[in-house]
Amino acid sequence: TELTGFDWYRTARNYGIWLSLDEKRARDVNDFLVAETEAAPRSDEAQRKLAEYLLARKRLPEALAHIRLALEIDP
Repeated sequence: TELTGFDWYRTARNYGIWLSLDEKRARDVNDFLVAETEAAPRSDEAQRKLAEYLLARKRLPEALAHIRLALEIDP
């Protein structure tokens, strides 16, 4: 079975979340976390999910950027 399209992007995002649990692999996290927003860049929901994740990890400037994008998409 091969993952393609939205399934691949969602799986990649989930893998990024899983990677974030291991400090040794933290460098690789960003490559995967943005996958869902890459699949649907005009999705306010995808932008908000990413912002929530970043906010929970105290990555405030990045979280704020994605909140702003979400608000631009759907004020």
